[in-house]
Amino acid sequence: MRVLFLSGAGGVDYQCDLLFHGLRRLLGEDAVDYNYLWYLYDIELTSRLRRSLYGKGFTVCGHLPDIKIDRTDIEGKIQKRYFDLVVYGSVWRYLAYLPLVLSHYAPSQIAFVDGEDKPKLLTPLLGRGRYFKRECTRASAQCIPINFAIPRESIRPAIPVKTQLSATVIPGYRDTYVFEDEAAYCDDYARSMFGATSRKAGWDCMRHYEILANGCIPLFPDLVACPSHTMISFPKKFVRRANVKYPPDITCIPPGIYEACRAFTLEHLTTEVLAADFLDAMRNGKRRLPCTHLAIPD
Repeated sequence: MRVLFLSGAGGVDYQCDLLFHGLRRLLGEDAVDYNYLWYLYDIELTSRLRRSLYGKGFTVCGHLPDIKIDRTDIEGKIQKRYFDLVVYGSVWRYLAYLPLVLSHYAPSQIAFVDGEDKPKLLTPLLGRGRYFKRECTRASAQCIPINFAIPRESIRPAIPVKTQLSATVIPGYRDTYVFEDEAAYCDDYARSMFGATSRKAGWDCMRHYEILANGCIPLFPDLVACPSHTMISFPKKFVRRANVKYPPDITCIPPGIYEACRAFTLEHLTTEVLAADFLDAMRNGKRRLPCTHLAIPD
């Protein structure tokens, strides 16, 4: 399958970038990023360049091999229907070639990805392709839910002994955002029992996945208010139960719970899983029900 992935490539845009990362992992050179999503590739990202990227480029950037991709004559290839699918990775930011795409492809072959923080929809696009919405609610009945994920490379291979109760970073407290090095940032979660997280402008947030990927329990007090159609792959029930059963002043937690967090992330929350679910939804017009069951060990 050949996929044309259209985006402005102006900087880190999590939903767009995570989906493309997964598509490239699944499809190789048949996933064509136009424009070139340079910051996702294993080029040299200097400290100064990383600081210019949203989130300092942590977790998402610098993983993909910079293989040779044919990005020439995009207009001609659209006219010839060279690609099987056309994906707009960030519909509020980039809609190049839209009239041409609409005239050569059926709605079932066009994806509009809306990864914005707000539930507002770009309504003129509804019905003209599959519309994927990150902050999806019951009011978004014409949309297919989509969520963040995490690159497999960013999931810790083993969980160390816990040496501190809570991770350093506390959402909203800028003086706790002290990490300039990605490894140090991840290590802090790995040695912590709990990692504080919360809704930001939108419900889905990379921090939720980084906490789980490093074998840490998300401390997510407002999660009960998250709409059922948002973050549909995230283990919400587990996190809510864990936050009740293990309050953040507890000192004894079954060690298996940390590995369970990491293992669930590896099996269900990678960008490859996200991309596979996306392609399945493109074929069937709806998102299959993801696995969100993560049991609390005794």
